Amino acid sequence: MQQICSECHTIEKGRRPSPNGQAPNFETIAKTPGMTAIALTAVLRTPHRNMPNIIIANEDIRNVVAYVLSLQ
Repeated sequence: MQQICSECHTIEKGRRPSPNGQAPNFETIAKTPGMTAIALTAVLRTPHRNMPNIIIANEDIRNVVAYVLSLQ
């Protein structure tokens, strides 16, 4: 998952711009007001216009959600 996500997003803490200027970095996502595990899970399961349509296994979603929220 790290490789897939980091193609567009900066995934490490530090608020550097993402490789894709339209993709927010994970720290910004984590600090979005109202961001919860439920909200982030819904985002990861919903296709987005600017995000590739990738299928993420449930365990991987839980891991990505936990990691992103750890950046709060």
